[in-house]
Amino acid sequence: MTTPERRRIRDAFCARLKTPLTGGTDTVYRTTAADRVFTSRTLRLFRKDLPAILVYARSEDAVGDTVSDGSAVVTVRNLRLAVEGIVEAEEGIDDRLDELAEQIEAAIDGFDIPGLETARIDYAGTEIQVDTDAETPFGGVRLTYTVRYRRARDIPPEGIPPPSVFLGISPKIGTAHEGDYVLISDPDAPCHCP
Repeated sequence: MTTPERRRIRDAFCARLKTPLTGGTDTVYRTTAADRVFTSRTLRLFRKDLPAILVYARSEDAVGDTVSDGSAVVTVRNLRLAVEGIVEAEEGIDDRLDELAEQIEAAIDGFDIPGLETARIDYAGTEIQVDTDAETPFGGVRLTYTVRYRRARDIPPEGIPPPSVFLGISPKIGTAHEGDYVLISDPDAPCHCP
């Protein structure tokens, strides 16, 4: 299941990179990819779609849990996010990949994620690849960012078990049979106390 924060981070990076700086007939974008920025790693791209940028999560680590105020547990997470620029493989491809990488770095430098303003974004490195054997020869430059953020989850009040805990009920008299199971947190469940 995707956490809302990971999706929010991917969407925020995508919006930052594809939103024009100016509008009108002379629209100016942050990168040469213009508005061809997508939150998918499996998008099929054609020559007409290049240059393009793909934004996707690579991995995430949990640093540790802390109890904030007794009602929530906060987990500090490090999300490794890839921002991959793709250009057509042609003369000067290395210069074009370097240019796109510099534009991406400039766009993300000093960026605050809306709704996660306490998240810290750190540049973690760049990988470069050129594939001239593909149907559409391309070059790719993947910038990796580590996004450190906090994710809170509620602690149920004392005395109320988590909603997915079941109690097996089997009578002590009579022949043995498969017990019945009731959801402990169900207020209408019968109480079978010894």
